[in-house]
Amino acid sequence: MRRLVRTLVETIRADAWWEHKLAPMLGSGYMTAFLLGASLRDVWPALALTLGALTAAAAYVSLINDLTDIDDDRVAGKQNRLARRSRGVRAGALAGCLAIGAGATVAWRDDLLAVGLYAGAWVAFSLYSIPPVRLKARGILGVVADAAGAHVFPQLLVVVAVFHRHGTPLDAGWIAAVAAWAAANGVRGAVWHQLADVDVDARAGIRTFGRIHPRRAHWLARASFAIELALFAVLLWRSHNALAFALLVPYFALEALRSKLWGVKLVIAGRAPVFRIAMHEYYIVLYPLSFLIAASIRHPFDAPVLVAHVVLFHRTLVEMTRHAGRAARELVSARRSASRRAVAAPRGRSRSSAPPTHSGRTSAGRRGTAQRSASRPPATGTR
Repeated sequence: MRRLVRTLVETIRADAWWEHKLAPMLGSGYMTAFLLGASLRDVWPALALTLGALTAAAAYVSLINDLTDIDDDRVAGKQNRLARRSRGVRAGALAGCLAIGAGATVAWRDDLLAVGLYAGAWVAFSLYSIPPVRLKARGILGVVADAAGAHVFPQLLVVVAVFHRHGTPLDAGWIAAVAAWAAANGVRGAVWHQLADVDVDARAGIRTFGRIHPRRAHWLARASFAIELALFAVLLWRSHNALAFALLVPYFALEALRSKLWGVKLVIAGRAPVFRIAMHEYYIVLYPLSFLIAASIRHPFDAPVLVAHVVLFHRTLVEMTRHAGRAARELVSARRSASRRAVAAPRGRSRSSAPPTHSGRTSAGRRGTAQRSASRPPATGTR
């Protein structure tokens, strides 16, 4: 059974999208419920249906993208997980996704707006990947299709689902702000992915926007990031959740410590030898948690939703906690070493007028350990 599950996860590349795409999407659902004053206990059926439906859509995206990339990946020398799978496995996985997607559509049969948004995600990525349209190889259109399918339609779907479940008329201003923020975030993510794959796409002859116009792509990513941050601040301000703002402090503190201690670079788009994508972990972990915690304080019976979310999306949370603990230990160790050196320095001067040295075995060993630790930064997160 475990082998079957592992094979399924590898086939649909769940590790590439489960937390990275679905946790922020749920965060927008929690934020909308908090805005409306709704209990998560009341809207959880809508959230659960949306999560299941978008899981099938995300799996379909991975499958169809890998299927249409098999020949290009072979030319580029890039690993393709579906290349070694049989046709039966490929067909079965696609059929499973389509069946779940059809079931979700039936569940939303009385909600045409939800059906339209859900279908939009499927259509966007079908146009992105499948020839002869294959927008992936058509410059800026590929960026637009990627952003729409991976961010705009899913984010709007969960927001609309919460409004409809709560029985509240749609707030056009709120929906527009969510759509614009998701679009900016999606454009940055699409550009990041294309810039990261420039060499592979060049070998395969794929004309992505990032490959054809790398300087424009970097500019577009920076402009999108500025818009994304501004709109996200508006959303948090309208939600009146101070905790969401407060958690930005420990997030940026952790990023600063990673940079100082391990040389991890925070990037907007593109890559570095050791890097993190700006705001990526905040969106995955702290964004949904801030609204889950606030909702549980307001409605104590919402706490089970918080627990369920942590169980489902714990991987990045555990990684952040581990990195914070390691950084704290290294800072404490560095301060203790500095204190010992400060105490030892006057003793050295009292014995001799020569400058103090640190050639003892214990001191050297301690410095060597610290240097080795700093030279092995934690594994970086990828999108």
